[in-house]
This record gives sequence, structure tokens and C-alpha cells, in this order.
Amino acid sequence: PKLAEELHKGESDVARADGPTKCSRHFRCLQALSAVSTHPSIVKETLPLLLQHLCQANKEKESSVLRKVLLEDEVLAALASVIGTATTHLSPELAAQSVTCIVPLFLDGNTSFLPENSFPDQFQPFQDGSSGQRRLVALLTAFVCSLPRNVEIPQLNRLMRELLKQSCGHSCPFSSTAATKCFAGLLNKQPPGQQLEEFLQLAVGTVEAGLASESSRDQAFTLLLWVTKALVLRYHPLSACLTTRLMGLLSDPELGCAAADGFSLLMSDCTDVLTRAGHADVRIMF
Repeated sequence: PKLAEELHKGESDVARADGPTKCSRHFRCLQALSAVSTHPSIVKETLPLLLQHLCQANKEKESSVLRKVLLEDEVLAALASVIGTATTHLSPELAAQSVTCIVPLFLDGNTSFLPENSFPDQFQPFQDGSSGQRRLVALLTAFVCSLPRNVEIPQLNRLMRELLKQSCGHSCPFSSTAATKCFAGLLNKQPPGQQLEEFLQLAVGTVEAGLASESSRDQAFTLLLWVTKALVLRYHPLSACLTTRLMGLLSDPELGCAAADGFSLLMSDCTDVLTRAGHADVRIMF
């Protein structure tokens, strides 16, 4: 509670400050909150507070130093790393309980689990037009892609469709890549069966439609690359077809260089999603 109080005071300091150099208290509190979030015994309290703090920054004015700093790529990536690390330490019971709160928060804006249910604004990153809320999908990615494979994801079908839509539907590279990684991370953990095949059909259809559109070719290529990575790791038969599709793009005048660089991603270890620590389905070759 004391740290949360100081963090709230820090927000006021940031709002009045002329620049980031005057925000030391705020960022020390945020750093401390992030640090203790890796301790399993208190992660239930700190993760919602971190998420609430970041989401609340979204309602600040565009000129706010707080909003600009907290929604920068580097800051969100660092906080996502903390959330991912903390999630891997959750007990099975707490993991199952947490996912029933976090996924409805992002899909439906359900904030009832937050402290005192005092969230000030509507939070719907998949429907909202502001880039700030969409960028927070990176935090969802860190959480759900670090859960054990036996934890059931609520509203999974809807979530996967929303992730696909954002992966190729927005021009912000950070937001679209976060959605793409989340889709790939969940796809990798999906058990064999009809639902997995349906997700694969949706993904391939989205990739092909995106590659055929001038406005979304880059996003579609990124989706193809990460879906291929997710399947290669688990030795899924479709991975060979997708790898061939990537090879076919080597001669593409726009995507050829990216396709060549993409093969290094297929063969290297990831640090945020599709990791052994995050319970990904990784076969012994890797």
C-alpha cells in the first residue's frame, strides 16, 4: 500500500514536471514495484497494480510526460519482461485464477478484479482506436505466453481472432508485433486437434490476404515468420509448408531481405515468447 501511495504521488509529480529528469521519485517507485513483482508470494498484488498504473497512463493528455514515457517501446518491453518472469513462478492455482481476470480485462474491459474496482476509464485495447491502449497488448502477451500449457485460457477462440485482427490490422509495428507474438505463443501450446487446425487455417488465410495487400505486407510477413517459428519448435507438419513459403519470399523485391534475415529467428532462441522457461512446446533439437 505504501509503494502504491508513493507511485500515485509520483504521477502528480510527473504531470507537473518539465521533463523526465524531474520524475525520479515516480520511476524509483515503478522500478521497485517491478522488482518485487518477481517474488511469487506477492505477485498477485503487484501485477494488477502495475497493469492498472500503465492503463491509467493511457487516459493522460497526449502531452503528458507520464504517458509518453510509460508507453515507450523500451519501457513496455521491460515491464513485459517482469510480468513474464513473474508469471512463470505462479502456482497452478494462482495462474488459473489470474488468467480468468486478465483475459476478460483485455477482451471485455472487465476491471472488477482491480483494487476497489476504481479504474477510471473504459479499457478495451482490441476495440479502442487509441494506439496507447493497443500497445498494452504487449503486457497481455507477456502474461498468457508464460503460463503453463495446462492452464486453460478463457475465451481462447475469441482472443486468437482478436490477436490475428490486430496483427495485420494496425500500422503501429509495436502493437501488431505484440499481437503476432501472442498469437504464436498460444498457438505453440495448443494441443493437437480440431481447434489447433482451425487456428492454423485462420492464420494462413490472414497471412495470404495480408501479403496480397500493399498496406499490410510487412505485418503479414511478421505473422508468417512467428507462426512458422511456433510450429517449427513443436515439429508440426505445417511448418515445412510455411518454411517453403518463406523461402519463396526470398526473391520478393520488397520482402526478400527480411525473409533472409527471418531464418535466423527460426533457428535462434527467443527471450520473450516461445521459451522453455515460459512452458513453450520446444522439442529436444532446440
